[in-house]
Order: sequence, then C-alpha cells, then structure tokens
Amino acid sequence: MTLKMTAASKSARIIKHLLIKDNSKTLPPTQTNQTQKFEEIFMETPGDLDKLRNEGSLMFQQVPMVGTDGMKLVQTRAILSYIATKYDLYGKDMKERALIDMYSEGVTDLGEMITLLPVNAPDQKDVKMTLTRERTTNRYLPAFEKGEQKTSLLRSLFNEKSK
Repeated sequence: MTLKMTAASKSARIIKHLLIKDNSKTLPPTQTNQTQKFEEIFMETPGDLDKLRNEGSLMFQQVPMVGTDGMKLVQTRAILSYIATKYDLYGKDMKERALIDMYSEGVTDLGEMITLLPVNAPDQKDVKMTLTRERTTNRYLPAFEKGEQKTSLLRSLFNEKSK
C-alpha cells in the first residue's frame, strides 16, 4: 500500500481510494477547501480493499471512503454533499442547492451514458455512440455552459460588492 501524507498526517480526516495512474502520475480525488488537510491512502492491491471490507469500513463494499468527524463516509455524492454542507459550499439557500443538485444529476446522467457505451450489444454500439454524442453536444454541454455563464456573472457581481 502506498501511503501519501499531507502536512497534517495525524489528521482525523482520511481519504481512501483506488490508485489510478495516468502516464505514471497519480490522480488525486477532488480537492475541497484548500485549508483542509487530508491523509490519502491509496489501495494498490485487492488485499488492501479486502482489508477495508473486512473491517466493516465500507457500507457498500466499495471506495471512495472519507473518514472525517468520526464517520466513514462512502458514496461520492454523499461525501461531496457532507463536505459542501460542512464548509458552506452548498449554496446560500434552497434554490441554489436545487440548482447545484440539478447540475450534479446532469453530470451523473452523462457519465452513466458514457460509461455504458462499451457494454452495449455490438449491433447497438454505433446507434448508442451517435445518441450519446448528440445528447452531449445538444443537451448537456449547452446546459453546463449556461450554468458557467451564470456562475461567472454571480462571481463578478459578488467581487464588485466585496470591493
């Protein structure tokens, strides 16, 4: 097991996830607030994952798992929601949280479409690829771009007010 520690290696916050390599560079999990320190533990062998499963640390027997505040959080959305709520990153009101949730669900839907492409029946692959490309281009990316424009506008308004 490779252990990569941050400056706060004795922290109670622990992120455990599979080691993913791309051109020999480790890809870390999404970083939250830069002021928060986490200890990352990369699992490189099936035995590393089995150990966590046998300890009862993984509710659904899979990673990622974040240990914080005496809890062992699993499931990516649950982890992100907890961290966003704890550090006040989840919108200022119910409408902003709903908008964040809609974008999050859109990303999930798009990811599922892309992830399922390789398992389609051979006679359906071209049709599904074309459909995924069309939906990505005409449905998802325009919605994300509109969201980015709104976010950029809100950021510029906020920056003007804080001057």
